[in-house]
Amino acid sequence: MRYSPARFIGVLLMGALALPAPAPATDVDGPNDCQRSAVDFGDAPEGVFAYPGVVGHFPTCTVPTAPGDRTLACAPISTAPGLTGFVRHQHPAAGGGYWLGCPLTGGLPQGIDSEIDGKMNATGAPISVCNDVVPTDCVEAAFGMSFGQDECYGSTDAGIASPVSFGICTNSTVTFQAYNCATVSRQVVLNILVDWNQDGDWNDNYQCNTTCAFEWAVKNVSIVLGPGCNTVTSPIFMSGPNAGDGWMRISISDEAVNDNFPWAGTATSPGQQFTDGETEDYPVVINHTAPCPDYEDWGDAPEEVQAYPGIPGRFPTCSAVTLPGTQQLFCAPISTPPGPTGFVRHVSSSDDPYQFWLGCGDPAAGLPGVDSELDGKTNDTGGPISVCSPAIAVDCVEAAFGLNFGQDECNADGVDAGIAGPISFNTCTASTVTFKTFNCQTPRDVYLNILVDWNRDGDWNDNFQCGTGPNPSCAYEWAVKNQIVTLGSGCETHISPSFLAGPNAGRGWLRITLTATPVSDDFPWDGSAGGPAGQGFFRGGETEDYPVTIATPCQIDYQDFGDAPEGIAAYSTGIIGHFPTCIFPTAPGDQQLECAPPSSTPPAITGYVKHVALASDADHFWLGCGTPISPLSGIDSEIDGKVNLVAISGSISWCNDAVIVDCNEFADGQLYGQDECYGDADAGLASFVTVTGCSLGVVPYNAYNCSDNNTTVYLNILVDWNYDGDWNDMIACPPHRCAPEWAVKNKKVGLAPGCNALTSPSFQVGPREGTPWMRITLSSEPAPDDYPWNGSASLPGSQFTGGETEDYPIGIAAKVTGVEDGSRSGDLWFAPIVPNPARSGIVASYTLSRESDVSLVAYDIAGRQLAELARGRMQPGEHRVEWKFRDARGAEITSGYYVLKLRVGDRVLTQRGIRIR
Repeated sequence: MRYSPARFIGVLLMGALALPAPAPATDVDGPNDCQRSAVDFGDAPEGVFAYPGVVGHFPTCTVPTAPGDRTLACAPISTAPGLTGFVRHQHPAAGGGYWLGCPLTGGLPQGIDSEIDGKMNATGAPISVCNDVVPTDCVEAAFGMSFGQDECYGSTDAGIASPVSFGICTNSTVTFQAYNCATVSRQVVLNILVDWNQDGDWNDNYQCNTTCAFEWAVKNVSIVLGPGCNTVTSPIFMSGPNAGDGWMRISISDEAVNDNFPWAGTATSPGQQFTDGETEDYPVVINHTAPCPDYEDWGDAPEEVQAYPGIPGRFPTCSAVTLPGTQQLFCAPISTPPGPTGFVRHVSSSDDPYQFWLGCGDPAAGLPGVDSELDGKTNDTGGPISVCSPAIAVDCVEAAFGLNFGQDECNADGVDAGIAGPISFNTCTASTVTFKTFNCQTPRDVYLNILVDWNRDGDWNDNFQCGTGPNPSCAYEWAVKNQIVTLGSGCETHISPSFLAGPNAGRGWLRITLTATPVSDDFPWDGSAGGPAGQGFFRGGETEDYPVTIATPCQIDYQDFGDAPEGIAAYSTGIIGHFPTCIFPTAPGDQQLECAPPSSTPPAITGYVKHVALASDADHFWLGCGTPISPLSGIDSEIDGKVNLVAISGSISWCNDAVIVDCNEFADGQLYGQDECYGDADAGLASFVTVTGCSLGVVPYNAYNCSDNNTTVYLNILVDWNYDGDWNDMIACPPHRCAPEWAVKNKKVGLAPGCNALTSPSFQVGPREGTPWMRITLSSEPAPDDYPWNGSASLPGSQFTGGETEDYPIGIAAKVTGVEDGSRSGDLWFAPIVPNPARSGIVASYTLSRESDVSLVAYDIAGRQLAELARGRMQPGEHRVEWKFRDARGAEITSGYYVLKLRVGDRVLTQRGIRIR
């Protein structure tokens, strides 16, 4: 049953007698939202009170209601309002869409749930007034009322983490999160609406000095969402001149919206809906006076008391001068040699243009995120008084390192803390810090500094070496030095520039500082004591100090599975793969013995390969070295095999619909979703492997040993020489050679600490050209004799201890004397692309032995056609085609992988290339 506008008001008045307590929303259908075809509606008030006594005309419910009105101070950017419509988003039928918000549960994305109408009321009741079969998901308390909604601030399906506040007539932005299920970036359209005059609609505009403030604050602005979670700050817009309450709508969609969007939503769009995306609505506050107090701020890291058990802190906090710290250097310093320990002090007055700090406070309660003190607030006892001065009381107690620290801010204070929760770093790993800021004035650039005591000596003066070899990396205790951060107006969330964590596991103290001007080179030990122009303080800004943990990156848990095709076509011939990948069993392969006795047992039901590593394991090793400063990116964890045929499954693994594949790899003219693809950060193979038929082949690979000692592991390589979808066979190579599909069996390999560039033992290659599937495995234990078909299923616990398995298509070329490797099929030759990689264009060459019908087409990595480079009947001989990286419409293609497919009659050859910028 749907409600009339009159009944909306009646329900409101009855429900107002008993309001439920506000509750956080949840994504009610849970992970994995990348698999779902969700339908989304807005949840702003329509036909009920949006503010006390003011009915909302925001387009939410499918049933139309009365129009809003329009107030204009300058030319409108929306049409005159008619009957209030609704906004509806339809996600793709196969899933793989995008939405606002990006929490992960169990490693799987969530953030949107499906509805058939708007979830909205003004009573906090469990049922929407749009439709009595639609429950609301959460209750948002605002304006002295309780609103039932789809999302509430900070919930698991919310794109906005905390309440939004705007100053009047100020340049403003909105920071939000969005999740993109695709493995490539996508361009979407952003719209933001704010009811600046609290009249219950988004149709108006206002004059702010010489600028116009539109309720349609951001109109059809294109933004780019990278794969996975994105934190996005909107373009700057002018907030309205009226202090009070407001409703804000934020929408992302494939299409630009119509000019009637503020009142009609999608009601007049094709199909009355948007393709993909999401709309969310939130109550906001417009402040009549900027919440900009006079204040004086000091740091609160330990000084002259224990920073760690038995170790005094030399961090510049108290106004009293104390002893210097020390300086330990492994590379050139970026700070001056330490002198007597100073202090850090920030001073701001209400007429100061530099009014910004760490933490967002509580706008609804009128509490800023900074309070004033006259000296540092610190002790190591948890007592109420600071050791800096008996007249200074500490504000909170932080338990860390077996001690209790009195401080100014503690983790997750929620009001004046810029850091939301405990921070942990991994040794010698690229790291960031997420923090919140509040800016009382117009947007501005400020300076960020972050210091971390990597060696627990009680100061921030040192630097350390990470890695070995001729070019080790340096980890500085001054981790982020004078980096510019742009602050919009109001509350924002930021992620610091990346820095390298130090090599020592244990504990540390972190300082984060925002200033209006760069700090001097003595900042780690003297703070602001010298100060710009010698005044001893910074203008505006704030310093906060927190205990942190530094962990060894090798202390990790993970599970790894293979990603070769099982139960789906392994080749374009339709042959089904019987490679042991998925946990669920599938039909056996067969065993063809053309030469020597088999090296494996006769096949039975196809098993799987599983590697399990625990933080407590003595050795940690895997295929691939990650990035130079983040070796941990060489391995990720999964709960089942990651493999699919992209044309069938999209981004979901064939093995388990709760598993998302990580990349797409071409193999035998088909596109497969996999865990690793050639050249990825977590791939053990840097580039496509080609071997020559009936010769001796090798596989170059990289492996990472995360331990401090040399370790010996077992290498196994399997190749499907006869393309029958298993690794059980022995294939003859005339005249008297034998190519086992278990090409390398249980060979011991020594791994030195760190990244190892290795080459496998040589093995006999099979006779047939093409692109068969290869498996490469490193393990602590030797593989059992049933390994090619059963994987690790017969081992104790059905798993290997640590290590990793990766699967790739490899190339087998005919043995042709004097001709470089390429793609050859009988009398047809398709030469390698040159140059490769390339920036501006390439040349493709092919040779025909006879007159033939030819097509040459370029595809992107997802299999979409980019451009047709040649078509028609061609004469015998060599042909050269130039491509300037333009698609069929003449637009320049993006950087990344592409594939050229040459079709001659019924034969198809491919070459793969990379376009770089």
